[in-house]
Amino acid sequence: MAGYHSLLVQGALARLAELEAQSAVVFAEQQQALIDLETVSTALGDTSNEFLALDVAASCGIAQSTATVRLRQARQLVQTLPRLHALALEGAVHVGQLKAILEATADSTPETAAQVEAALLPA
Repeated sequence: MAGYHSLLVQGALARLAELEAQSAVVFAEQQQALIDLETVSTALGDTSNEFLALDVAASCGIAQSTATVRLRQARQLVQTLPRLHALALEGAVHVGQLKAILEATADSTPETAAQVEAALLPA
């Protein structure tokens, strides 16, 4: 009986790990979608992203300030931390780790953020 219980636990843990990886992929894809939207919005003349933040907020059911933060984080992850973004797209990093790195580098220069990424993700 103990072996059967162990198999059930192992299966549940494997499923949990799989879902965690999928969460990272979805998070990374959302960041890319925000960048794609920002590119189109800027091309249409919304250089401040004010209207984009409103549209994102309405579409996602979040506050405009939250949408603004998400847009900033998307730029940071996709443009400033591209290797980390690529790992997230593969499900090779956890969402919690992504968010911690984004928070830790939020006020960093792009150069400093790149140094952090290089230190965390050796070639």
